[in-house]
Amino acid sequence: MSKRSQTYIKMPWTGGLNDSVDSGLIPDNDLVQADNVTFGVSGSRLKREGINYFDQLTIPAASTVTKSGTTITINFASDIVTATNKIFVVGEKLNIQCTDAEYTNATATVTAIPNNDEISYTVGVEPTAASTTLSSIERTASIVGLHDFWYYNASNNAKSQYILAVNSDAQVFKYAVNGERTQLSNKTYSVTFVAASERVTETAHGLVVGDAVAFTVVTTTTSLLVGTTYYVASVVDADNYTLASTRTGAGPEPIDNNGTGTRVSPLYTTSINSASFLSMNEKCLITFDGIGNFPKVFDPVTSLTEIRGAKGACPNAKFVCEKMHNGAAWINDKTENERLHYSATYDFDKWNGYDDSGVLNIGYGDGDPDGINAIYPPFKGTLFLTKRNSIYRVDGVSAESYQINAVSNSAGVGGVGHQAVASVDLDDVLYMSYKGTHSLAAVAAYGDFNSTFTSEKIQNAFKDWTSNRLKFTSAKYIPTLNSVFWSVASGDFDDNNQDSLYVYNTKFKEWHRWPNIQAKSLGSFDDSGTQKLLIGRYDGRIAEAQIGDFVDYTTGAIQYTVKSGTIYVDGNPNTMKAFKKIGFIFRPKGDYSFTATIKIDNYAQQAIAFQQVSGGATLGLTFTLGESILAVSNELAPHLLPIDGMGRGLTIKIEQNAQNQQVEIWGVIIEWEAAGDSQQTVGSQDL
Repeated sequence: MSKRSQTYIKMPWTGGLNDSVDSGLIPDNDLVQADNVTFGVSGSRLKREGINYFDQLTIPAASTVTKSGTTITINFASDIVTATNKIFVVGEKLNIQCTDAEYTNATATVTAIPNNDEISYTVGVEPTAASTTLSSIERTASIVGLHDFWYYNASNNAKSQYILAVNSDAQVFKYAVNGERTQLSNKTYSVTFVAASERVTETAHGLVVGDAVAFTVVTTTTSLLVGTTYYVASVVDADNYTLASTRTGAGPEPIDNNGTGTRVSPLYTTSINSASFLSMNEKCLITFDGIGNFPKVFDPVTSLTEIRGAKGACPNAKFVCEKMHNGAAWINDKTENERLHYSATYDFDKWNGYDDSGVLNIGYGDGDPDGINAIYPPFKGTLFLTKRNSIYRVDGVSAESYQINAVSNSAGVGGVGHQAVASVDLDDVLYMSYKGTHSLAAVAAYGDFNSTFTSEKIQNAFKDWTSNRLKFTSAKYIPTLNSVFWSVASGDFDDNNQDSLYVYNTKFKEWHRWPNIQAKSLGSFDDSGTQKLLIGRYDGRIAEAQIGDFVDYTTGAIQYTVKSGTIYVDGNPNTMKAFKKIGFIFRPKGDYSFTATIKIDNYAQQAIAFQQVSGGATLGLTFTLGESILAVSNELAPHLLPIDGMGRGLTIKIEQNAQNQQVEIWGVIIEWEAAGDSQQTVGSQDL
């Protein structure tokens, strides 16, 4: 009796990455590779949209490179500074390579911008030649923090939007939504030093005891040093204060001679790895790592070009919770790493007991090696925070009712860092520990919370990530993609930097990967109602995803790859099958082409090309009544092509790297015939 072909259909084919077991054992819905994909609302797999620069910082070609002693000036073919866009700023670090090595400086600093189309830097020894040719120039400071900031602009009675960014050289920038960049300078204040009373005179200073101050200019007075951090020891009156060398010092700091100076809020550490932001009352509080970097405030109502120091004895914090909790700002303390500070209600310029601000001590003596390393965005009225090996929560609605409760003290299931946390809508927070990624979700039935592993399917990949870079992981939730993005050092492309994005789809609870993408930090911004991913790059630039095209940086083809585990069409890995045809259920997006590579057991691969070229009759030119199709739409439909081979199972690899092409894969169809069990019986006989 002849056999009849059968059809295996998997639709929707919604699985994601799964390296938890051997590829021959994973469910036929899961994948061993899922690169550069996104999930559609019904689970279909699409090639992701492209990435391009958000900023307007493309460096124009250089016209000349000349010297004046050890000062080198590069003249560009067009302006690098305009009224609204600063492609370079003074103090920016660059790697400059020239054909004449005497002009080369891999750690150059922009010392001046003589004209709108020029920058200057220095070299150690005056070059011999009068000029040279520029080979390459690139920024060396990475973007370590990004924030989508909105504030009420009274001038037009509307909300205005800026993207705030911090680089690793502790420079703070403001970007317009068209990508134009300006630098926010550290606000300065004129002061007078009075030796007789050891006072600093500053009109309407607004400082309180414990505020940190520093000076960029000191004249005549020699006992106070430029660049040293001092603290307000006492407030004499609205225009006078004394100093101490420590926050708790009695003071006054001696002032040996009368003089004048320029005061700033301290910002002297020149290399940082992270920054965080909180918007409140039309202002933005910015915190930095690095012991010398004190929190800053961007207040656009007062100044669109400056940042100032946070007031009210603001602690020297590394990070701030990205959302208010009980109307207050919440930050850590670099010098007392188990302290959690909260500001006065709706005022992050009052701390340390001023008004209703205060301090909580979290787990003193619990033996944790790091102290507080993350404050989670609050949800369900509760504030969570982590150390490396523990999770705590703060319950209550005011200082009188705050209670600190340990949620977990299991080694390794605390957090890795403040940036490796993503708030998902109103109901969840995803975070990374040294054991994987987790969901800290509300359990409504008990009014309590639990922590759930979300990275079980990629634990082998997680183990290969560069462990000492987990603390630099950034996470960001993009609701329009139902996905949390994690910037990780996968070890596949760059062991020393975050080199890939691993993406967790919160709807289908599945993983995929965007490989070989440098992402020192992640952010997002509202683009006309669509939330888009921002990527802080290592070259000092900001990129955006979801640009609508299917090519990276205007020229780079996106390598879309989906590879299945072994598929046993009858669910039995022991039976032989004759494979006849294979096809995919998909919705093409205009012109498309992709290749499906089929491998049956360990036999040779078979590559099959699927392609479509759009076109048809043009009304008024080639349209024939009664023959031409009047209208068409891209319907979901199977497209089957023949394959040949016998075996127990097969794997499917789909690849598409054509520029500006998209395809939406929904499912797979395999036509096959049963060939019977493949078993051998070994008999024996008496001799």
